[in-house]
Amino acid sequence: MRSRKEIQAGDESTNIQDSENVTVTNTHNYGVTYADARQIALDVFKANFYELSEAAKATAVERAEQLVNNLMAKIQSQAPESISKIQYPDVQYAVVNAQKHYARSGNTDSLNLLTDLLKDRFLMDEGSLKAIILNEAIEVLPKLTINQIKIICTIFLVKNVKLPKARLLIDNVSQFLFDHGIHAADNLQFYEHLLFVGVAAHDNLVSAEQNLEYFIRKNYKHELNYASEGPNRGKEDPPVINQFIIDDISRDAFNKWNNSFAKRYVLTSVGIAIAVAYYNAEKGANIDLGIWIKE
Repeated sequence: MRSRKEIQAGDESTNIQDSENVTVTNTHNYGVTYADARQIALDVFKANFYELSEAAKATAVERAEQLVNNLMAKIQSQAPESISKIQYPDVQYAVVNAQKHYARSGNTDSLNLLTDLLKDRFLMDEGSLKAIILNEAIEVLPKLTINQIKIICTIFLVKNVKLPKARLLIDNVSQFLFDHGIHAADNLQFYEHLLFVGVAAHDNLVSAEQNLEYFIRKNYKHELNYASEGPNRGKEDPPVINQFIIDDISRDAFNKWNNSFAKRYVLTSVGIAIAVAYYNAEKGANIDLGIWIKE
């Protein structure tokens, strides 16, 4: 799914056919080169990261360089004209925060997501809503486990997006709604943490009908079979669950979503930003956050 046009939206979803002081650097030169931008990012990191032992400092700097190299490569390939934004204080603040987070954890999943979020941040107008949301997403991301990020992405795909086929939704739910996520449903703190960090909210419309069948009926009704005659004319024939549970993967997806507390939540704008970044990184897609976040 490498084209934005490959994701569409259904009803009520979207269609696509620091408390610390931070040192900033301003070169007063708007013709910033790749090497200039890379050096600025590293200088700002070194000026703002904690004092560490020599061994820990070496590891931190190595990770910071890895993040900057990945970021600059993405910007060079997708939007080289935006690289001069490294001079902007708010952009530098976002970069140094991402570097700090990755320097501390070294988590490769975080590396990919942080660089995707930062790349998008470089594309945003200063002071725009999307820039503010991306800054917050970079702050929040290290407070989430990879399994919580998968939960966020699952909620996004089920409630905010219409994929080209219901089968793609089913496959993604089975993949992202990890097995022990169902067991985690017995512990509401796993999900309440999503509220605490600001990526999710309680779904005030939640009800039993928000099972996976409900969303397939709402967003993929063109794929449903309907009785053409008799007393059931115009009604699903057979019902959704019988039409779409055709193998172990589909049975797994319906069971996971329908038995998980995930269906009780909706995403905030920050949650959507993280979900979009994760989906793009995981699937090699190029979904535009601007479809959901309007100025």
